[in-house]
Amino acid sequence: MFLSINFDKFIQPDSLAKNKLNSLVMKKTATLFLASLLIMFFINCENHSEDDLITPPISTPTPIPTPTAKTYNADVKPIFTNSCISCHGKPPSNGAPSSFDVYTLVKDGVENGAILSRMNNNISPMPPSGKLPASTIAIIEQWATDGYLEN
Repeated sequence: MFLSINFDKFIQPDSLAKNKLNSLVMKKTATLFLASLLIMFFINCENHSEDDLITPPISTPTPIPTPTAKTYNADVKPIFTNSCISCHGKPPSNGAPSSFDVYTLVKDGVENGAILSRMNNNISPMPPSGKLPASTIAIIEQWATDGYLEN
C-alpha cells in the first residue's frame, strides 16, 4: 500500500492557527496605533513656558490716516456760497423750497438725502446751471462721512 500524506495541513495553517495569527496582528496594529496617538497628543500639548499658555491681548489696529477731515466752514460752506445761495438763501428765491444759508440747514439737507440726490440728478440737477463736478460732490459726501464737522 501506498502511504497517503495530505500536504495541505503542512502548507496552510488550520483555521484556529489562522485566527490566532490574525488576532495577534490586530492587537499589535491596535497597540501601535494607540501608542502613536498618545505620542502625538503629548507632543502637541507640550508647552515650553507659562507664556505659551497666556493668550496675547488683542491690540486695536492702528487707524489708517485719512486725509484732513472735511468741515462745514472750510470746505462745504464755500460750495454752497458759490453754487446754491443765489436761490437757497434767506429767504429762498426762484422757487427754491428751502434755505441752505446756515450749518444746521445744510446738515439736515445732506442727512436726509435731499441735497445730494438733487446734485446727482441727471434730469433736474442742482444747481440749475449744471451739475456740480464729481470732485465737489465728493467733498460734501466726505463731510458727511467725517461726521458733519462744523469747524
